[in-house]
Amino acid sequence: MNIHFDHLDFPFLSKGSWLQERTKNDSQCHFFHICVCTTGTFEIKINQQIHQVIPHGIAFIRPGDHFEFGSKSEDVNGWMISFTKESLIDDNFYASQFDTLPMIQSLAVSCIHATENEARLLFKICDLIEYSSNSQNLRFESALIKNLIWAFLFETASVYNRLQNTSSLRPSREMVLNVKFQQLLIKNARLRHNLKYYADLLFISPKYLIHVIKKATGKTPGEIINEALVFNAKRELEDVNRPIGIIADELNFGDQASFSKFFKRQTGFSPLSYRYRLSEFGEPETLLSMTS
Repeated sequence: MNIHFDHLDFPFLSKGSWLQERTKNDSQCHFFHICVCTTGTFEIKINQQIHQVIPHGIAFIRPGDHFEFGSKSEDVNGWMISFTKESLIDDNFYASQFDTLPMIQSLAVSCIHATENEARLLFKICDLIEYSSNSQNLRFESALIKNLIWAFLFETASVYNRLQNTSSLRPSREMVLNVKFQQLLIKNARLRHNLKYYADLLFISPKYLIHVIKKATGKTPGEIINEALVFNAKRELEDVNRPIGIIADELNFGDQASFSKFFKRQTGFSPLSYRYRLSEFGEPETLLSMTS
């Protein structure tokens, strides 16, 4: 079930079905997700790093993150709370508290594991959010759910801080560089396709960047740059009225022929073929699953 309120539909809580409905297609997040596994297991890739989430596991997806759900067990179930910063802040107190939450920081670890007691409390809060959504007192429903979500965030932060104090969450240099590389890529992938550009911004050599990213993700930086470029190209091509030459120019290719050659090498389709199949199948995600 989904809980929605206010015109932005944020924050909201989903139970169970969100895991079944998720595809393996890469998506860029524009708000926060916190996923809590109650039973079973599921796989999620966040910024090219794969995490296996087990019962009592918590995964954090932040704005700007690239993520996709992978394999999952048949008995998988869990909760997901989605929100924006603006949807939860009513006063200066909450504004200052939000920025101190450790798990929303860009360099924070993306997956942690709660104890049974910690998880039991988080599940109870989710149950209360679900129960409160059925309240007939519309005057206080929104405020009540927001405060329960804050309780969930504070308890999740406690789990994170406990683990951080044991040194298990202190990011390695390789992890920090990988996250910074992913952040730079999100901002610059449309125009910057050169490995040296990113190495220079990180003050390391291209050779060391290749070593770090390969160790962290199993892929080279060049492969990840190409994937990000294809991701942006596919989104642009979904607008069938946009000339391919304009798209090639905006993605910083020398000409349309260079863009078409790159796109076909990466996907197996020319930009025109991709658009044709897109019009045939109707839904972009159907085609993306075929070409990814």
